[in-house]
Amino acid sequence: MYIIIQFEIQFQIGDKMRERYKTKQKDIVERFFKENDGCFRVEDIYGKITSTGEKIGKVTVYRQVEKLLETGTIRKFTDNRNGAYYKLVERHDCDSHLHLKCVKCGDITHLDCDKMGSMFRHINKEHNFKVDLSKTVLYGLCNNCGVEK
Repeated sequence: MYIIIQFEIQFQIGDKMRERYKTKQKDIVERFFKENDGCFRVEDIYGKITSTGEKIGKVTVYRQVEKLLETGTIRKFTDNRNGAYYKLVERHDCDSHLHLKCVKCGDITHLDCDKMGSMFRHINKEHNFKVDLSKTVLYGLCNNCGVEK
């Protein structure tokens, strides 16, 4: 029994150390999101980081993006044309509202609108379907891209 207790204590300490352990590469990718507003593909992240002279591999960027997704630091959005985009989570209530994504510039807007709540209640009640807001994105053109020039 003493050995099991000892093992559990060591395992807990190991997990805490792993949570706090940060690599230079993780800091680089995390800093990228904090310094750059918008949505980015991994190729964009890699290109912008390496253009500043930082040494980091594309596979490392992929790994660090996955880790930031797991911690909820960034959020993933996908579209059928260009694949996955990633954006810094500015708010932690993203699963309680819709998002609007511009198909031209990639900008994402939080849609906090009372009218949407009544629409979701209608869908739930009349159509027996519960919308998962954490995965719901409406695609279209933002004001800047939709204005004809």
